[in-house]
Amino acid sequence: MVTKTLASGAGEQMKARYSYAEMEDVLSDCGFAVEEHLEAEDMTERCFSEYNRKVPEHPMAAPVGVDYVFAVRR
Repeated sequence: MVTKTLASGAGEQMKARYSYAEMEDVLSDCGFAVEEHLEAEDMTERCFSEYNRKVPEHPMAAPVGVDYVFAVRR
């Protein structure tokens, strides 16, 4: 499991794993609404594309196997 490997590589334990529906429920219970779900490729494009164009010899990328959620307070 990639997420467990990422967590252990950071010296952390994997605390929980949620499906999209479960994450939406958890966030909703806390007063948030999910605006969008992003995968690694989307995050890489959004957060690192400018850097990667300027420094192609050292590209950065969001970890694969991790999904990202953008949520806003309701």
